[in-house]
Amino acid sequence: MPHARTPFRVVVTALAAVALIGTNALAAPAAAHDQLVETSPEEGEIVDVVPAEVMLRFTQPVIDLSARILVRDSADTVVLDVEADVDEDVITAPLPADLADGTYTVSWRVVSADGHPIQGAFDFHVREPSAPSTGPAPTPPTATAGPADGEPAGGPTGDRLLRSAVLAVGVGVGVGAAVVLGLILRRRRTQP
Repeated sequence: MPHARTPFRVVVTALAAVALIGTNALAAPAAAHDQLVETSPEEGEIVDVVPAEVMLRFTQPVIDLSARILVRDSADTVVLDVEADVDEDVITAPLPADLADGTYTVSWRVVSADGHPIQGAFDFHVREPSAPSTGPAPTPPTATAGPADGEPAGGPTGDRLLRSAVLAVGVGVGVGAAVVLGLILRRRRTQP
């Protein structure tokens, strides 16, 4: 009887492997978001001369889709609100040369390599920090949305595309496993 059990064990092992691969594939996108790794000026840096531009570097190339940089002074007045230049994993925007002394908050928003929008903010100071503010915290810039569900024009990207691909592969593997199992059971029934 060991011969009859072997196909069953193969099918069970194959289905367990497919389930493990599918679980790992679905968990991967959550860990794939880009991370901000470098800024210029640096977080909290006091500069004596206003830099020509603000620069942000990420762990992976970002998608060149509505990357924005917004800079506010300590009175929450917007001094810069532009679509940033994207070059692989670096985004930049020119800073006004006439920034007054004080604290500036750089807010940014990009589309991560996995298709998710990510955002954040950091401060730098021109010559000296401003007196602490009691106003509301600055909000990151908003990107222009595509169609109603927020997808860019042209269809799904990033995470949605990955989920669709994983679903298609999962359905294909499930159907394939069912066919193989059916053939094995049919063969077992026809054998004497």
